[in-house]
Amino acid sequence: MGHAPCQSLRADAVWLQLGVLAHNLAVAVKRLLLESEWVTKTIGTLRWQLIFIAGKVVWHGRDLWLRVGAGYYELLKGIRERLRSTFSLAPT
Repeated sequence: MGHAPCQSLRADAVWLQLGVLAHNLAVAVKRLLLESEWVTKTIGTLRWQLIFIAGKVVWHGRDLWLRVGAGYYELLKGIRERLRSTFSLAPT
């Protein structure tokens, strides 16, 4: 967000509003769904350590599964549980 990408003031205003929305969404995800040590991490760190987790989507027994490394399983399981409890989603 270091510079305005467009020549139009309205387009630049929309760009800034999208940046603010993305920032607020990232802060909400950190506070509501992630463990306490993630709250102080930057958006760049979230991108590299959480969003870019390698995984493989597979069909197994008519179910859709996401296969990830053993080190990430507990992290993603905790996120899923906090997501369910925060938004009162039914367990599957």
